[in-house]
Amino acid sequence: MLSEITESQAKKHNNSFEINGDVVQLRDPFNGEKLSSERPPQSLEHMAELASGFDYLKSRKDITVHIYGESHNDEHTVNQDELQAQLASSDAVFLELLDHTPATEKAFWDVSMTGGADVTAGLIHEIGTHKFDQLNALVGAGKPVFFPEPSREGSQYEKEFIEYVRIIDNLLPSALNGDEGAALAAEIAVSASVMMRDWYLIGKMGQQIEAFENETGVKITNPMIWIGSAHTETLPAKLKGLGISSVTNVESTHGYISTQEMGEHSIPKNGSISMVNAARDGLARISRQ
Repeated sequence: MLSEITESQAKKHNNSFEINGDVVQLRDPFNGEKLSSERPPQSLEHMAELASGFDYLKSRKDITVHIYGESHNDEHTVNQDELQAQLASSDAVFLELLDHTPATEKAFWDVSMTGGADVTAGLIHEIGTHKFDQLNALVGAGKPVFFPEPSREGSQYEKEFIEYVRIIDNLLPSALNGDEGAALAAEIAVSASVMMRDWYLIGKMGQQIEAFENETGVKITNPMIWIGSAHTETLPAKLKGLGISSVTNVESTHGYISTQEMGEHSIPKNGSISMVNAARDGLARISRQ
C-alpha cells in the first residue's frame, strides 16, 4: 500500500513548476529557480562537493562522457555483448541508484575490480533484480564503479532530495491507471525530478572523478554512465552546458515510460507534456484534447 504524499513532498512539487497558458516552466523544487540545461541549479551549486565537481568538469575539456541507456525494470536482462563494447571504450562506470548504501558501493567496486564481493541476501533484496543483474555483468570488468546519486547516509539536503523524488511512487501508478487528475502532475514530477537528478549526477560525477584522480594519479577521460534510456536524451544538453562532450548509445532492447502511456494511452483532459523534452530543456508545451 502506498504511503500518503507528505506535506514536504507536496510543497516541493508545487514549487517545481509554473504554468503560463500552455507552457510549463520547470523550477527548482527547493528554491523556485527556473531550471534549464544551460547551468546547474543554484541549490545544487550551494553544496560544496557538487560545486567543485561542476568546476572540475568545466576544466576538463579532454573528457568525453559515454552515456549507455537501457531499460532498468526488473524483467530486463543486461545485453552482455553491447555492454562489453561500452566497457571496452570506457575507463570508469557510473551507475544510477537513488538512496544507495555504502555496502552497495563496496559490492559493485569489489566485483568489478577484484571479481569477488560480499553479496548478501539482504543486499540483493535492497538493490533489486535488475541491479543484481548489473552486478553480475560487471564481474571482473576492471573498472572503478561509482554511484553519483544521493545516498541514504547523505546530508539533510540529500535526504530531502530523495524524499521529493519519491513523490513519483505515489503519483505515477494512479496516472498509469487512468487517473486524469494525477496524470499531468505525474508527468511534471517525473520531468522535474529527472532534471534535478541529471544535474546532481553530473556534479557528483565530477567530484568523484577528481577525488579518484587525486588518490590514484590515474586520469579518467572516458567515463561511462550506465542509466535508463530516457537520460540519453536529457543528459547531453546539460553536459554541453558545462562544455563537456558526450556520446550516446541506446541498448537495442531499451524502453521507458512515455507520455503516451499516461491516461490509458490518450491525452488526459487536463493535458499532457513530453517528459523527455521537459527534463531536457526545463520547458514543455501542454498538449490538450
